[in-house]
Amino acid sequence: MCKCKICKGDYDKDTTKLQCRCTILTSIPDTLINLTELNCYSWTYLTTIPDTLVNLTRLQCYRCTTLTSISDTLVNLTTLYCYECTTLTSIPDTLVNLTDLQCYGCTSLTSIPDTLVNLTKLGCCGCTSLTSIRDTLVNLKYLYCNECTTITSIPDTLVNLTKLGCNGCISLTSIPDTLVNLTNLACNGCTSLTSIPDTFVNLVHFSCNGCTILTFIPPSYSFVNIRTFNCDKCPYLKQSHFYTYKRRMKRYNEAAWIIQEKFWYPIWGKKRQIKKGLKMLHKIN
Repeated sequence: MCKCKICKGDYDKDTTKLQCRCTILTSIPDTLINLTELNCYSWTYLTTIPDTLVNLTRLQCYRCTTLTSISDTLVNLTTLYCYECTTLTSIPDTLVNLTDLQCYGCTSLTSIPDTLVNLTKLGCCGCTSLTSIRDTLVNLKYLYCNECTTITSIPDTLVNLTKLGCNGCISLTSIPDTLVNLTNLACNGCTSLTSIPDTFVNLVHFSCNGCTILTFIPPSYSFVNIRTFNCDKCPYLKQSHFYTYKRRMKRYNEAAWIIQEKFWYPIWGKKRQIKKGLKMLHKIN
């Protein structure tokens, strides 16, 4: 016999927050109309969220593997987390107040509504059926779409993006040059990506390991704020004498032009040239 208060009917109907790990629950009581936060952990028999919970502002569903839909009446939601809800196929387009949407491992999710214009954070890692990111999500600042293997492009309208994670997006062919506010870019394992734009002047952290057909990365002086960088296992870059470097601190930039004039591409050149350039930089500082 389950000892869960909801299963026994021994719960406060006026409660505003509910967190439950009962794995045999099949539904949420529709009398909990005052709920503002609901956390569902491994409710393997839960198929839907009641449309009476109109006051919900935060909803977290973890491994609710039979959850197929979320009510379109939950218009006050600002935060929605759906982790490994493998049968969830869509997000209601009425949730226009959402600012944070995380739907990791929702392998049946096919699209993100274009009405969610207030989103600032979107995580859709492992959503293998998701084919595109909407170009109307212009307020996005953080986008993580790792392992979204069918996404082919990032909209050029997402000009407010500061962090982009697209590791393992094997169908991604390009990153738009309009994302000039990017500070973090991780595109490891993007095996269809051929180049990185030279407009990302605000980049601080950059990683492109395993981009096997990547042929062009801007010269180091284009990334004036770069602090960490890695492009391991990019064979075409190595053939062009581009080598991996890590943790290039901001102070290196002060003498970048001086080093470049004498040694020619100090950061991207041959290992011996890099060592000489860094020694000279230390003397200058």
